[in-house]
Amino acid sequence: VPDGNGLDAFPSTRGPTAVVGHFPDLRRHLQNAQVIEREPHSHELPEEAAENILPQAAQVLITASTLTNGSLPRLLSLCHQARVALVGPSVPMCPTMFGLGIDVLSGFLVTDPEAALTVVGEGGSVRALKRCGRLVMLQCNSAE
Repeated sequence: VPDGNGLDAFPSTRGPTAVVGHFPDLRRHLQNAQVIEREPHSHELPEEAAENILPQAAQVLITASTLTNGSLPRLLSLCHQARVALVGPSVPMCPTMFGLGIDVLSGFLVTDPEAALTVVGEGGSVRALKRCGRLVMLQCNSAE
């Protein structure tokens, strides 16, 4: 599985970019993206904006948290013409996800399970878990 950060999945020059979810260092990767968030910070839009923003987007990055909160199917239904990346440490790196309209899967691959178990068992942060693995990215064969 190739290394890669999902925030770099699509070049920002291919049209409007929308991001569902707040990601650390997002602006370093995608300066002009419109961000939709359940609890918006400054310069972010509320989740209701998805109805208008996503159908117009050329590319959409969606947080893996939408899998657990149940909003992923609705969000995917709004991404009519967009290339879609599912991004986050909890992304299932399973190619069958491509059949749902997702073009890129970007998650976290644990390379040191013992260390990861210790970090999780101690209630460690995502930052502490990063030393136990690497960011990986899978692209659908039909994706450009």
